[in-house]
Amino acid sequence: MSPPRLARGPAALARLHAGRPVILVPTMGALHEGHLSLLRRARAWADRRPGAVVCASVFVNPLQFGPKEDYGSYPRGLRRDLRLLAGLADSCYAPSVAAMYPEPQDVMVAPPPLGDELCGAFRPGFFTGVLTVVAKLLAQVSPAAAVFGEKDYQQLVLVKRMVRQLGFGCQVLAGPLVRERDGLALSSRNAYLEHSASARRRSALRCARRKKRSPAAWRPAAPARGRGGNLQKMASRSTTSSVAASTSARTRRARASWSWAPCGSAGRG
Repeated sequence: MSPPRLARGPAALARLHAGRPVILVPTMGALHEGHLSLLRRARAWADRRPGAVVCASVFVNPLQFGPKEDYGSYPRGLRRDLRLLAGLADSCYAPSVAAMYPEPQDVMVAPPPLGDELCGAFRPGFFTGVLTVVAKLLAQVSPAAAVFGEKDYQQLVLVKRMVRQLGFGCQVLAGPLVRERDGLALSSRNAYLEHSASARRRSALRCARRKKRSPAAWRPAAPARGRGGNLQKMASRSTTSSVAASTSARTRRARASWSWAPCGSAGRG
């Protein structure tokens, strides 16, 4: 199986695709079986459409990391990623930060209030960074479809809403959550646990399960951007319209997925 053709900038990527239909699988690299399951779904989509190609993007997005988060130490390994992409992706878009952000990015995509709940409540600005980079990827790749993982369910809901409301004309497909044998959701950040004792790994799982049972104990000290909502408040809020009811249901599903895994890794990472 041959590795995908590598593009480092949007012009080179456009030459590779030459106007053919593209399905995009955005990642931050450090690929694992969760990513590969998304790529297999993309491959099946492309194989049903003559001339269609699968593009995997690998980009660790600085906009979604806070000042004290792990941007510098986030797992990276493009050579290994390219080997794993062989036979699944036709192209790999791995832009530099300068190619993605050629000037200071002062125009951002702000999420709706859902972006201040759950993961967003603990990481102010996180979903602004996520939606901004996804918007830029969609603009640069111009895919007919894109695949995101249900592990980051809150992200999936927000991306779908952004794509619909901003009129990107891109179909958003969802890939199911993939777990390790002990129940831990697959994530690139699990590499941080690999060199720890197994007791620490089990402790992380117990911690996640307690958080799922008792979310109130895990609320941040102050809600992001001064908003007072949390999941329970949203759930108890009067749902006088089908839109409000749908949003509340999606938020509950987001919590169930998010509480098992680090924020914002696979689907994108």
